[in-house]
Amino acid sequence: MTQAMNQGQDIGSGDVFVHWYSRCGFAVVSLVVVLTALQWPSYPVFVDAHYHMAVVEGFRQAGGIVTRTYWEMAPVGRVHVYPPGLHAAGCLLSYLGVTPRTFITFLSWAFYPGCLLTTWLWLRRVAGPRAALFALVLLCSPPLFFFNQAAHTANASVLALAPLALLALETERLLTCAVLNFIVVSLHPMGLFLPPALVFNTLFRRKKIIAGLLAAAVPVFFYAPWMAHVWANRSLLSPQRIGGTLSLGGHGVNLGLIPLACTALAIPALWRRRGRTLALIGPLLGFAVVLPLGFGGRFLTFNVHWPLACLGGLGLGQLAGRFARSWLLRTFGHVLQVLVLAAVLFACPSLELGSPPGGEGGPGLAGLPRSSQDMGSGWQIHCPPATLPGLFDPQARRKGPGPMGPGDMDFIHQPGVEGFLEAMRRNTEQGDVVFVPDPPVAALITGATGRWTSNGMLSDVSLTEAPPDPEDCDYLALVQPKQSPTLPPGRAFRLPRLDAPPRFEKVFENEFGSLWRNPATPEHNRQPAGATVGLVSLCLILTAGLSLVILDLWPVGQTGPRRFAALLGGVVVAACLWPMVRTAAAEFWNPPTPYHDAVASRPL
Repeated sequence: MTQAMNQGQDIGSGDVFVHWYSRCGFAVVSLVVVLTALQWPSYPVFVDAHYHMAVVEGFRQAGGIVTRTYWEMAPVGRVHVYPPGLHAAGCLLSYLGVTPRTFITFLSWAFYPGCLLTTWLWLRRVAGPRAALFALVLLCSPPLFFFNQAAHTANASVLALAPLALLALETERLLTCAVLNFIVVSLHPMGLFLPPALVFNTLFRRKKIIAGLLAAAVPVFFYAPWMAHVWANRSLLSPQRIGGTLSLGGHGVNLGLIPLACTALAIPALWRRRGRTLALIGPLLGFAVVLPLGFGGRFLTFNVHWPLACLGGLGLGQLAGRFARSWLLRTFGHVLQVLVLAAVLFACPSLELGSPPGGEGGPGLAGLPRSSQDMGSGWQIHCPPATLPGLFDPQARRKGPGPMGPGDMDFIHQPGVEGFLEAMRRNTEQGDVVFVPDPPVAALITGATGRWTSNGMLSDVSLTEAPPDPEDCDYLALVQPKQSPTLPPGRAFRLPRLDAPPRFEKVFENEFGSLWRNPATPEHNRQPAGATVGLVSLCLILTAGLSLVILDLWPVGQTGPRRFAALLGGVVVAACLWPMVRTAAAEFWNPPTPYHDAVASRPL
């Protein structure tokens, strides 16, 4: 028992359920893996997957990371400012035969149970098995957190990998911590919470402060060229991407009442115990950096449940520990634990602040209001069914996403889509540009077939000219309009159906849509751009990272080889990213415009 207390476990004296808590935590993670795997045909569950598939395919065609998305929005093109980490990984795997669709589909499934597993492993170290179990259950229940992990792939990857970096810091595997930190910050802007979180936790630990601060800061230095690239193109970004205001869309603020109440219980525990438990504060403080980046609204809607669940698990664990110290209250305490866990699993009451009327509608999850008009602008309390029991719903496997996502966003599972994509591959060739009026379908076509399209689902970059016409493209893809359950009757979710120009020839049609060929030969010199960071450089960066992790985990206590390896690895990564530095510097000297191609030097 003394050894367990020295390891930071939150158990009380005489508690014989230490191993039971660990086994229950492992059982919860295993149950989530099985239940989500049963719904494998439902993945991917949101249109974000189409965009990520398209970017992975674009990187594959270019042979590495590019700064201009030549594969969409023809003939204008647009600057690519999204963090490239996830897409670079998919690009490398594509050369091993893993298609972008398979890659993104797997991640859509893996990041929810993966986040639960990594969070549980980290919390067992810093707060003990009982607090880790309670936090796991609190994290299982919020539907919006489940939706984030299953739908927002890049954002979800941050919460799946960040706990491993925090765990590496606690176990003093600082090379591994630095490698994971670099991966996380390059996945999504939300990942920038991790470096300040590591800084806070290093200062709280008061051990190996210099090494810990280097593990937090050096990866940001390596990622700085891409951030400079984004800054150089800030004049092309939409206002919501460069403003520092906190914008709330869809469901607005969503705070689980039970995790919030349990977080209040953690405050005296943090003050009394301190030590390793202070590591739970660092991530919460680190998320402050996403507010000026324009991602505060997304954090308060989808990500806030993670730090609240971690702190809430500590609060519940400490409360249960007080019951366990008295044999008179021990039975009552165990019954209370079961009741709280059951209440969290079968209902997730939440306090929500809706967007102003007329704002952007939310994803329309089961049991939640479907638009900002449904919520109004005041505080409301909702009690939707929790996520874990909802996975048993058989209709979710028949209809698609079910509780994981709205059906009107589920383009990839619509009837006839496979036949339509196959016809696209059969009738078109690499280099043909397809006019697609529906942005999500355009991203799906690019990601699944590799064909370039006239549209893209993201609107980060402002265009000064009108979009292209069907006559500017080789083919025209028209998708059947579909009535959306989240819109009033008579309004279709997709764009109004267009009529093909008279000269166009129909080459395919099914229940999903039709494909038309332009008999003329439009003039466009669009071709894969040269990669700024090529395939060889990506492989070297991957090799350097894996080597540092293997050396760091090797059971040899010598620090000299680790320091030399860290220096050598840093030089290799810096050399591989030097072209990105030159690209960002050139963009600062000559800021690009929507029509400026910094790579191919030819008109689009």
